[in-house]
Order: sequence, then C-alpha cells, then structure tokens
Amino acid sequence: MQEDYIIRIIKDVAKVLAIALDLFKNDKPDEALALTDETLKKTFGLAADFDLAELKQLVAEKQFSVADTKQLLLLMTLRADFLAAKSNIFAKAEYEKCIGIIELIEANSTTFDMSISRCKSDIYNKINHE
Repeated sequence: MQEDYIIRIIKDVAKVLAIALDLFKNDKPDEALALTDETLKKTFGLAADFDLAELKQLVAEKQFSVADTKQLLLLMTLRADFLAAKSNIFAKAEYEKCIGIIELIEANSTTFDMSISRCKSDIYNKINHE
C-alpha cells in the first residue's frame, strides 16, 4: 500500500513538472507557477508559503516519508527556478527553503543520496548568483 502511494506521488509530480516546464518554455511563467502552487496544495497539503517548521512536524509525525519529501523538493526547486527567471525577489528565499528541505531529507534518510548532495550544491550556486 505504501509503495503504491509513493509511486502515485512520483507519477503525479512528474506529470506536473513536465506540464509546468512546457508552460514556462511557452512564455507562460505565471501559469507554470500557479500549477506548482496548486500541486503543492493538492498533493502535499501545503500552501506555497509553508513554513519549514510545518514540514518538520509532518515528517516527525510520519505523515511525510523521505520519498514524499524528495518529490516536494523537486517541485519547490522548480518553483524557485520559475521565480528566479521572473527576477522575483522571493526566489532566494525559496531556494533557501529548498536547502532546508534537503537538510530534512538528510536528517531522516538512512543512506547517502548523491543526487541530493548534487542538488544541494546546485541550489547553493543559485543562491550565490541571486
């Protein structure tokens, strides 16, 4: 059952990422951003302006698995990229929230994940270029 749930989340987020990227490439950044915000709410029950403390609580209560949190990270990183492309002043804060999500994943994961490590490095580079 848990495995089916995780697979559904991965498929849902992958579909949204593809659609959002297509919208963005077709010069519809506001629609792409709205889709990521809608997906945050629908898939994860989080508003776009969620607080990391709220996410930490969900993880602590086992309402979010590491796999869920990784999917959330993908969505939030894309959201931050959309904001940065629009020269939005909140992009840096969104990237910093992504770093917090990564640290949460690292703290709750039993294995080292090279892709998470690379993602963290990429996001730090984006923060430093903002």
